[in-house]
Amino acid sequence: TGHFLDLHLDRNKGSIDLYDKRVDFSFEVIRFTSASSNCPRTIGTNTMYSQIIRIARICSKRNDFLRNLHSLIEAQIQKGYTIEEIKRTMSKLNNNYQHILKPFQLNTRRLVNNWLKEANFQ
Repeated sequence: TGHFLDLHLDRNKGSIDLYDKRVDFSFEVIRFTSASSNCPRTIGTNTMYSQIIRIARICSKRNDFLRNLHSLIEAQIQKGYTIEEIKRTMSKLNNNYQHILKPFQLNTRRLVNNWLKEANFQ
């Protein structure tokens, strides 16, 4: 078990997961731009899009992928991105990168709707 770059490698489980080095810092690290910033909103949604692709390519276990995806969606909501923007991003991802999501056996639309409902965001 160890960390390399932004990966958490576990030889015992035979898994690869994201390693978030921000947890090692004693100060807050800003993860994404706020939806209310002067940056175009598409920068935030495109960042989410690319991060989901990154997470899917790195994580070898379904539960690791889901945990990281959930964290990302929560971060985007906290930054002020709307439910519709998140759903649109997930739909775009589902249409363009189904082959990357296939190993995790996901219906991204249902997944996002369930999380949003559980978190009382709808």
